[in-house]
Amino acid sequence: MPEYMVKKEDIMVTFKSLIIDITQGTTQTDIRAIGNSIPMRILKVIGDNPALSQSQIAEMLGEKHDTIKYHMRKMRLSGFIVREETSQNGKWTIVDNKN
Repeated sequence: MPEYMVKKEDIMVTFKSLIIDITQGTTQTDIRAIGNSIPMRILKVIGDNPALSQSQIAEMLGEKHDTIKYHMRKMRLSGFIVREETSQNGKWTIVDNKN
C-alpha cells in the first residue's frame, strides 16, 4: 500500500517493496498476482518447473515470447540461470551465487 505525504504544493508517494517466497508451489493465478519484475517471476516459474521452454514460460506468465527471451538471455549472460543439456530436452538451473 503506498504512503502519501502532502506538503503545500508537493505530494510525495512512497511504495514499499514486497518480498515474495519463491519456495512454495505456483499456480497460474499466483504468478499473475505477483507484482514483481519479470525476471523474478521467471525465476519463480523455473524454480517450480525447470523443464519448461521459454514459450511455455511466456504463456504461463502472460507475456510475449520475445519479452521472456530478452530477459532470460540477460539472466543467462549475467550468470543467474543456465540451460543444461539441449534446448529441446534440457532444463533451466538457477545458479547459486552465494559462494
